[in-house]
Amino acid sequence: MPQKQKLKSWSDLKQAGNERFKTGQYGEATTLYSQAIKELDKSNTANLLAMARIDVPSWRIKPAKHLSPAACERHALIYFFNLFFFFKSSSAPSDKDKKKGQALKDEGNALVKKGEHKKAIEKYTQSLKLNPTEVTTYTNRALCYLSVKQYKDTVRDCDEALMIDGSNVKALYRRAQARKELKDVKACVQDLNSLLKVEPKNTAALKLLQEVQKK
Repeated sequence: MPQKQKLKSWSDLKQAGNERFKTGQYGEATTLYSQAIKELDKSNTANLLAMARIDVPSWRIKPAKHLSPAACERHALIYFFNLFFFFKSSSAPSDKDKKKGQALKDEGNALVKKGEHKKAIEKYTQSLKLNPTEVTTYTNRALCYLSVKQYKDTVRDCDEALMIDGSNVKALYRRAQARKELKDVKACVQDLNSLLKVEPKNTAALKLLQEVQKK
């Protein structure tokens, strides 16, 4: 009689769901998140999950004082599971909109090369209205916001980019730069550490990390 395959832990199921979500396999992601929630409910992991923060792809959720870490993790899973429906219900841009969006993005890129960052922001904004799923448009506009010292807008665009691609190096670096200017050193260091997990030898990130840690 063949040996029954051992069930995955809730954390393995959650991670598998994250990977499916990133590649647009929403149906499989939903199933895996549901299984993860069920496994977490059955497990007695409250004492094992002594974590200060809970990572859910691009978000970090601080546990509420009145909830155990396991309960917080469950809430985080449910939150992300529900977020799936938001993305699923959002209509994907048409090929026509993608083409127009790309043309506007290209115009924005040309303006950046000329140093006309405010005009480039307008083009990127128009592009994103047509295609809000293009990661590089967010990171390009974030660079422009950095150039005109609109640091909160930089963080917002990097957040959007990281919702689509949680390990995007440009988004992590530019958000770290903005957070440095906003005097949020702790968050800046977290972004740089996340970036260095993806690219351990990234010289710009290593240099910025050294700068902020001196302060």
